[in-house]
Amino acid sequence: MRKTLALLAVVGLILVGLAAPAGAEFDERPYKATMSGEVFWMPDPDCLAVNPWGISTHSSASGNATHLGNVTMSSGHCTPAADSTIYAGGEMVITAANGDQLYFDYGGTCPTLDQLVVGETFSCTVDFDVVGGTGRFIRAEGSGNGLVYVDFLGLGAPSMPAWWVFEGTIGY
Repeated sequence: MRKTLALLAVVGLILVGLAAPAGAEFDERPYKATMSGEVFWMPDPDCLAVNPWGISTHSSASGNATHLGNVTMSSGHCTPAADSTIYAGGEMVITAANGDQLYFDYGGTCPTLDQLVVGETFSCTVDFDVVGGTGRFIRAEGSGNGLVYVDFLGLGAPSMPAWWVFEGTIGY
């Protein structure tokens, strides 16, 4: 009888322990990131529906982010048409030094091509959603916004210096 009661008690504790994480809410925490790197363009036939050149914008950077420490970042989206200020459908990966990653979907606004001046810095807004990750961020959620600053070196430049400042919330 005692063995049966002890077994039922252990099974009950296990079931209660399993049920708590499944129904638990993520604690929303502040998220901030600052990174510097470069922006460059690449041919991408999937972008022909967005711009007549079939070009996508890519970025790579390194910096620091809360909850991740030192990070590297890579991102890409279809470059908007010359007369458009809106970009969408971007995907970004931020990787911590230990290899854990955060995945983001993003979009925003930038100046039109005719507003850019060679040798000057322009800025773009970014709205992002955290859509998962790896390691401790496998179920991460969150959102936020930020700015990207780009030193415009002209359309023929292979890459341009840029820096990112993001702020929002994250749960994991």
